[in-house]
Amino acid sequence: MAEAGLDAAARSLRAWLNRQQFTDLPTSEVTAFFTGSVADWATDQGYEVQREVKLPIATRQNRTGRLDLQLRHRSGRDG
Repeated sequence: MAEAGLDAAARSLRAWLNRQQFTDLPTSEVTAFFTGSVADWATDQGYEVQREVKLPIATRQNRTGRLDLQLRHRSGRDG
């Protein structure tokens, strides 16, 4: 995505998240809330959304890393 496209996507996501509201949620629920909100925004913008994506690296504790979300835009570029 071109730099102008990234700026537009950032503005769009910021506006989307600014409309979201929550109160008195524990940390784990806030994480789930924002992950879901970003996934909803991405789907609305034409992104393919994958959740809980394992990374091909292992940590020192022999645990595999993961991403909460991986986005792929209809243009074929990852986000």
